[in-house]
Amino acid sequence: MTVTAIHLLGPAGGLSSQVSAVEISNVVETVSIFRIAGDEQEQSFPAMPYQLAGAVPFPGSSTNGDVLVFAVPDGTALDAIEFSTEALQPGDPVWLAAHVIGETPEGQFLHQGRFLGIEDDGYFEMEFSNAQLDLRATSGAPIVNKSGHVVAVNLAGMQVEGALYGYGNPVKRFVPGLDEAMPDE
Repeated sequence: MTVTAIHLLGPAGGLSSQVSAVEISNVVETVSIFRIAGDEQEQSFPAMPYQLAGAVPFPGSSTNGDVLVFAVPDGTALDAIEFSTEALQPGDPVWLAAHVIGETPEGQFLHQGRFLGIEDDGYFEMEFSNAQLDLRATSGAPIVNKSGHVVAVNLAGMQVEGALYGYGNPVKRFVPGLDEAMPDE
C-alpha cells in the first residue's frame, strides 16, 4: 500500500474543490511513485483506493484524519517503509523524509525535529530543528522515528514566533480504519 494525504485531492493539490473519499476511484486513474532522491519515475499503477470511513482533509477532525491509501498491485517493486509500533514520548527525535525547497544542502532528504505530542484533535505535532525549511509540497511525506519507521503522514507546517511546527496524521490513528478497509487475504 501507499499512503498520502487526502487534502492533496483538493485546492491544496491544485483542484477547484475537495474530492471526497467515496469519489476517489472516479477521479484518480493512476498512481505514480517517484524516488525521493531523484526525478526518475519509479512505478506507476492503476489507482485502487481503500475506502477509509471518515477520512477528511486537515485540519478537519475525524476517526481516521487526513489520509488516503492506495493498494499496490502484486509484483510492484517499491522501497517500503514500515509503520511504527513504538510509542513516542514528547521530545523524541523525528524526521520528515522529503525534498524541501531551499535552505537545505543538496541531497538532504531527512529534516530533524522533535515530537511534541498528539493534539486534542488527534493530529501529531512536531517542532523542526531548522526553522527556515520551506515545507511547500511535502504533504503526504512520511515522518519517521529513530528506527526509520513511519510514525505519521506529513500534512502541514506553520511558523510561530521564529519556530517551525509540523503537523501530521499519526499512524496509530488511521491503522485501525485501514485494517477495516482492507479486504481479507
